[in-house]
Amino acid sequence: MSITTLSAPGSEYGPCLDPCGHIDCQEIRHIAQSPCVICFLTIGYDCEITMLEDGSFAHAICAESALEKAGK
Repeated sequence: MSITTLSAPGSEYGPCLDPCGHIDCQEIRHIAQSPCVICFLTIGYDCEITMLEDGSFAHAICAESALEKAGK
């Protein structure tokens, strides 16, 4: 499982502070505004996330917990 962090807007590695047309910024904002597919809370910024095999995103802690419950 690959884990990354979405940095907050305006930070060194985050999207531009104001909405812009940069593809990377748009993708980061879209992921951050999406619900975690496990707990259904918004992904948000400055937390560890992972992309699941189906291409959806989840908080890393949620994914780890789900794997533990599944015995994997």
